[in-house]
Amino acid sequence: MDDRLQSSKNEQLHKPSLKRDTWVQQGDPLGPLLFTIVLHPLLHKIRDNCKLLLHAWYLDDGTLIGDSEEVAKALDIITVIGPKFGLQLNIKKTELFWPSCDGRKLREGLFPVDIGRSPLGVKLLGGAVNRDASFIRNLPIKRAENVVNLMRLLPQLFDTPSELLLLRSCMGIAKLFFGLSTCQPIHMEEAAIFFDNGLRGVIEDIVVCRGPFFGDIQW
Repeated sequence: MDDRLQSSKNEQLHKPSLKRDTWVQQGDPLGPLLFTIVLHPLLHKIRDNCKLLLHAWYLDDGTLIGDSEEVAKALDIITVIGPKFGLQLNIKKTELFWPSCDGRKLREGLFPVDIGRSPLGVKLLGGAVNRDASFIRNLPIKRAENVVNLMRLLPQLFDTPSELLLLRSCMGIAKLFFGLSTCQPIHMEEAAIFFDNGLRGVIEDIVVCRGPFFGDIQW
């Protein structure tokens, strides 16, 4: 997808987000089904009226790729038709990105003035949509830093079995799986080393409270 985005001057990526007028309780197993039933006719309206290269949604998060005019048309459909289904465009979480730009894409009135316009790139399913090496490299590094900072809070539980269980199941490497599967390995090396060092420190805290007898062999 990166190659296609970069190769055409008229293509752009648009990441709209919807917010619901009425919410169901979080965790309700019927919630996603009910929401997609409501969303379905709106997506068919976009599909039938806009010529997009990609039109994909996961619940209230969507990704549209295509000519700027077609993307703007899809956005208008969401803005005008969406409220009839109880759906409002969440402009604060909606972003535009294009790898190359011409005056046509900046034409006044084409897109809302308060829509996000990312100059560097966007994240798509945990991966970076851009060819800028620093942007791609910083994405897994920031994620690794967040994971390590989260892991360092574990000793505050003062419950070693719970700490190890959380570390193993949801507060450790699981947080990096998106990056491992969506970023090129050359951009993951620095993040992986940082994570390994952080993980070792956390386990040392849990096992020996930074005391003796925790060297390379124990690790």
